[in-house]
Amino acid sequence: DMRRDHRVLGKALAVTLAYVWSQQGRAAALEVLEDANLQHSHVDISWLALDESPGAEPAARELRAAAEAGREWTRTRSGAAGEDRLDTVVPLLVGGELVGAVRLSESMAPRREYVRTSIVRAVSAAGLSVGVSAGLVLVLGFWFVGRPIRGLVQQARRIGAGDLSVRGGSRQHDEIGMLGRELDAMCDRLVEAGDRVAAETASRLAAMEQLRHAERLTTVGKLAAGVAHDLGTPLNVVLGRARMIASGEVTGDAARDNARIVAEQAERMAHTIRQLLDFARHRPAQRAVADLAPLVEQVHVLLTPLARKRNVHLRLETGERPCRAYVDAAQFQQALTNVVVNGIQAMHDGDLTVSLSQARRSAPDQPDRPPREHACVAVTDRGPGIPPDVLPRIFDPFFTTKEVGEGTGLGLSVAYGILRDHDGWIDVRSEPGGGACFSLWLPVEGP
Repeated sequence: DMRRDHRVLGKALAVTLAYVWSQQGRAAALEVLEDANLQHSHVDISWLALDESPGAEPAARELRAAAEAGREWTRTRSGAAGEDRLDTVVPLLVGGELVGAVRLSESMAPRREYVRTSIVRAVSAAGLSVGVSAGLVLVLGFWFVGRPIRGLVQQARRIGAGDLSVRGGSRQHDEIGMLGRELDAMCDRLVEAGDRVAAETASRLAAMEQLRHAERLTTVGKLAAGVAHDLGTPLNVVLGRARMIASGEVTGDAARDNARIVAEQAERMAHTIRQLLDFARHRPAQRAVADLAPLVEQVHVLLTPLARKRNVHLRLETGERPCRAYVDAAQFQQALTNVVVNGIQAMHDGDLTVSLSQARRSAPDQPDRPPREHACVAVTDRGPGIPPDVLPRIFDPFFTTKEVGEGTGLGLSVAYGILRDHDGWIDVRSEPGGGACFSLWLPVEGP
């Protein structure tokens, strides 16, 4: 740009000076040149005479040579003060004769300062533009992307924690809005699936409870014959004593003694019938920490007649220390009764032992959990044992090795389900010909 400006200004001055020189002479032309120099303060305009000494500087000699050759010449040089300058020589022809040259010299510092300032302004403007754009992108990104994404993350966390009631309600018409609406739809489907699972679980539990009650009634039927035998003896005593009192064979103190015997035998029969009814009655589950010894003793009393019919002697080993567990008493007695009845049916004579103990154990299906205090009720029979191929299936519903009419195949399955509902389990040890041992493990404390 500076070179172009120099050449335009130099040519204009050369034309003007040539005209003035031809009309008014050399002095007038030089005055015009001086006025031009005063008007253009940023450019030094001077006259270069051909008869002047060219000076020692290479630049001066080059300027003189260019002027003498009658051609324009422009170059950059370093001045005396160390600043860069742009020099231009434009030949002046008057009447076709070269009479001298117009010399223009300008410092390049202002132009360079202008360039530097322009660059700084451009960079500043670009930086400001980038900053404003970045800020705008951040604000819009947070508003249209960050905030919705954060809402989706919070919604996903609450869903992961089990709260399916949360809804995002996104109104955006982009991919994020589509994702939010799909997440809401997923929650709706999960709620529906949860309701179906809850309903199916409730139905399954109700069916299981009915199945347990049916198995309880089946057990009551098995016990009826033994109970009837136990009622026969006191009934004969009551009948005989009552006839003696009614016939007048005994009077006074003897009559009172016979009446007392009748009352005792009637109370004994009522107690036996009450135990049987309590076992058969359906009650809702009520778990609490209870001493297992009295519950086991009641089962022992209830099953003794059935065991006696098969020449089996029931032995009870409760120990000296209380053995407590967190159980529903009725369900525990049903599970224990099913296991003991299974052992009685496997024997024809001998001892069947029920023992109580406590130990710290971990559930077989949760070996990584720390051991907890458990109560153990072990039922050991002296039957033929359980074959290895049958052992994995003994807790399957309706699986039985007994003859038709002797079992439904539900006793052990119901007992297993009751223990599992109590956060417990059943261990089985058996060898062919060596009997079997069923260990019922129950937690001492509740969850």
